[in-house]
Amino acid sequence: MEALSSFELEVARLLVETLHLEDIQPEDIAPEEALFVGDRLVDDIGGAQGAGLRAVHKASRDREERSDTVVPDATITTLTELWDIVQR
Repeated sequence: MEALSSFELEVARLLVETLHLEDIQPEDIAPEEALFVGDRLVDDIGGAQGAGLRAVHKASRDREERSDTVVPDATITTLTELWDIVQR
C-alpha cells in the first residue's frame, strides 16, 4: 500500500474527530451503517461486502485491479475523497 501524505493523514484525523469515531464501539454499529475502506479489491472489498458492509476501494496508482464479481460501492484515489462518501 502506498504511504499516506501528511495532508491525507490530517484529513483522516479530522474525520475521526469530527465524527467522534473514537467513541463508537463495534457493537454500536449495524453492518449496513458501517463503511469499510480497503486497497485490495477482492480480499478487502469483497470480504467487507460479504459481511454486509458498504465498501470503498482505495485504488492504487501503482496497480490496477479488476474483478468480475466484486464491485465496490465507491472508488477513491485519495482519502480526502471519503468525506463526500461518508456524508451520503
